[in-house]
Amino acid sequence: MKLATFTFIIATVALIATGAGAETHSRLVAQTQVVARPIADVFATLKQYFSDPMISRFQLISANSATHSLIAKESGIDQDTWSSSAFCVTSPLQMMFGFKDGTVTVTVNLSKTPKVKHSTLVSVTADFKGIYGNKSEQHEMNCLSKGTLEKEVLAAAAAAPTPPAK
Repeated sequence: MKLATFTFIIATVALIATGAGAETHSRLVAQTQVVARPIADVFATLKQYFSDPMISRFQLISANSATHSLIAKESGIDQDTWSSSAFCVTSPLQMMFGFKDGTVTVTVNLSKTPKVKHSTLVSVTADFKGIYGNKSEQHEMNCLSKGTLEKEVLAAAAAAPTPPAK
C-alpha cells in the first residue's frame, strides 16, 4: 500500500513538473470577422500592416496572394504587452521562473464571402510562445491567447488603407 501511494505521488509530481497533460484541447483558436472590403484590398492592407514597422510591431514572414494568406511574427514582447495578450499554463515548478521573452506567430487567412458581395472573411490565429526561466535555465512554453492581438489584426483588416506619402 505504501509503495503504491509513493509511486502515485512520484508519477503525479513528474506529470506536473513536465507539464504533460496541460494541453488537452487546442490552444489555437481562430477569431473571424467579415470585413466589408474586397479580398484584394484587405490582403494589401494587411501586407502593409505587417511590413511597416511604423504601423505595427510585426515582421512579415510570408504573403501568398494566390491563397490569400499571410504569416507574421513579433518577437521581444515585453512583460506588459505579454500580460495583456497571452498567458501560459505552468506547473508549480515553472511558476518559480519569471517571464523572460515572448514571441507570437500570427496566421491570417482570407476568403471571399459567398453571400455578401465585395466582402472578405478574415480569420486570425495567434500562436504565442513564452520563455520562462532564470539566468541558468530557460524553458519555452506554448501559451494561450487572450484574443486581444487577434482583435487588433481584425481592426487593421477593416481599416481603410493608408494613402501613399507624397
